Amino acid sequence: MLRPVQGNVRNIAYNLCYDPHSSLPFDNVHIEEHDGQKYICITYKQQSYSERLTEGDLQSLTQAERTKEDMAYKYFAYLALL
Repeated sequence: MLRPVQGNVRNIAYNLCYDPHSSLPFDNVHIEEHDGQKYICITYKQQSYSERLTEGDLQSLTQAERTKEDMAYKYFAYLALL
């Protein structure tokens, strides 16, 4: 399901919303920088995962359009759905 969010980067951004009443299935959600690139990192079932953020997603985070938790769902939802 998509949830509209008014943002600064775009007129309206859409966040993925899997279950607004459940808690985040990922732990230790944070942003790291390596070699000049920013990555979103999580821990899921005692295993670490990371994905490089796109420029648009990084801008959405910087301007508070989306949260790190929103980005964690965007990049790692497939882990929770397996």
